[in-house]
Amino acid sequence: QAIGSFYESRNQQAQLRSQASSEEFAATMSGINARNAAEDANAIIEAGQSEVANLSLQYGQLKAAAKTAEGASGFTVGEGSSAERLASIELAKRLDMATTNRNAVRAAWQRRMQATDQRNQGALQRVSATNLRGTAGSIRPGAAASSSLLSSSGALLGQYASYRTRY
Repeated sequence: QAIGSFYESRNQQAQLRSQASSEEFAATMSGINARNAAEDANAIIEAGQSEVANLSLQYGQLKAAAKTAEGASGFTVGEGSSAERLASIELAKRLDMATTNRNAVRAAWQRRMQATDQRNQGALQRVSATNLRGTAGSIRPGAAASSSLLSSSGALLGQYASYRTRY
């Protein structure tokens, strides 16, 4: 029974150390995922800025085409209905640019929140790994075997005393 207690304690230590290693691996993966999410957030912002620049270019071309068409038709460019049309194009441009920018900022914020969640998860997993290692280090297989031997010897002495009093 003492030998069984010893190996049971050793097995428990090995299981705890294995769980600690799994937690460390998970923490490392959380760190990698956090870095990827942060990089994604930066890429989303850059893509949004690029899209805003493209929108500005497209609306600039639209305004230029409208001015050219009005000038070719004999209208005075920038006055009356022509001015209203150009103002409408400018307003649409600003609204589209603001919407694109807002969407990029929102998507980047979500990825940054995911990065923060991943970093926090990694920190908790490292704490868990440290706790598991500490628990594994506190298990003393020799003490378990000694305790088992002492309880067995106590029972054996009790049986011996009972045997001696009967015979």
